[in-house]
Amino acid sequence: MSERRHSRSYHRYFENYAEKEVLTPGGGYTIQRVYVGQYYRVDLPDAQLRRQRVQYLALFLLSLAGYLAGALMARISAVSLVALATMPPLVAVLIYGIAVFYRLTVPREMEIRAYRDSSEHLISSSRGFLVCILICFGFSLGGCLLVPGFSLPETLPSLVCYLVSAGAALKTCLLEKNTPYLRLEPKQERPAESSPIRYEMPD
Repeated sequence: MSERRHSRSYHRYFENYAEKEVLTPGGGYTIQRVYVGQYYRVDLPDAQLRRQRVQYLALFLLSLAGYLAGALMARISAVSLVALATMPPLVAVLIYGIAVFYRLTVPREMEIRAYRDSSEHLISSSRGFLVCILICFGFSLGGCLLVPGFSLPETLPSLVCYLVSAGAALKTCLLEKNTPYLRLEPKQERPAESSPIRYEMPD
């Protein structure tokens, strides 16, 4: 069976599977898929893995609390440009939260799709939130210095909250980047006459 090309999302979802068409008794065809790729396993003792999961949850809650407190605490957030700057972190923190939840719930041993959706997504989403919250920090700092009627001392607690939020996101990113993973050999061989499903990461 020759290799087929489907949509990018199809190739990502079934990455490292092999598929083949099988004739059904009714004369039609059904597709059978078998995972033939490597498995990824977190190389940490059970106790350390549990502590790491608690850390991820605590760091996310700290990021969320710091962002919300910083946005709601300062009068400068009512200025239009600063208010706009507080919006991207709201979307980013939701994506970051989904990544944390997924990372907490995946099994220790994963297929490549689960590894990408947990480890790689957690790194990219925490980094994305970090960038957004630092932009928000910059607009708030610039606003209190440049807009008449606002001062640095009254905005300082909000700025500190943003920095705490950013620090928690940075810690999450670095913690996951430094988490060791073992690559385990495939458990199944590619069936005869099957077509491999590959996925190429976008540039």
